[in-house]
Amino acid sequence: TTLNAVRTLRGTAELLGVPDLEGLSELAMKSTPGAHGLVLLPYLEGERTPNLPHTAGTLAGLRRESMKPEHLARAAFEGMLCGLADALDVLRGRGVEVRRVFLLGPTAELPAVQAAAPSLFGAQVVVPAPADYAAIGAARQAAWALGVSQGTLDPRTPPVWQGAVAQVLDPGEELAVGQAVRQQFVSVREQTHPGAFRV
Repeated sequence: TTLNAVRTLRGTAELLGVPDLEGLSELAMKSTPGAHGLVLLPYLEGERTPNLPHTAGTLAGLRRESMKPEHLARAAFEGMLCGLADALDVLRGRGVEVRRVFLLGPTAELPAVQAAAPSLFGAQVVVPAPADYAAIGAARQAAWALGVSQGTLDPRTPPVWQGAVAQVLDPGEELAVGQAVRQQFVSVREQTHPGAFRV
């Protein structure tokens, strides 16, 4: 799913003649949750999990009143986020309690992502300030390993590091709306790809 995430948004921006993702986000915010009935299955370059390399994207729910740029922009964001929410469903299906989700990168800072993600994920969303978290994580692991090898740190107890400054977004009153959007996405996906996405 992450293979298609930003590509879906960039492709939609190109289709709509919007110069960048910030502009696409601004356009999407002019629509309402559910994108006036539009559902975008964002498999524009196939899908890896499940293995559907030759599948294509699908736009469902077209009606005269929904054929507006802002609704397609909103459907792109919702479709991308619903695709990510599929991964959360797999975790939940295996008994993992998902209380919060960290979103990283420039796309996580877009208002359309921040507005929709908490209710679609059904969890708190944390958007840390931009940083090179892979490098920070590697440095922390190396420091911990060094401390363990020198006998100053316990290998069973990770050190406590200061967290990054972050925005914390809760589903709040929008949870029911987000879950309805999610259900519509799942319904269209199952009609289009019966049984392929079973958890």
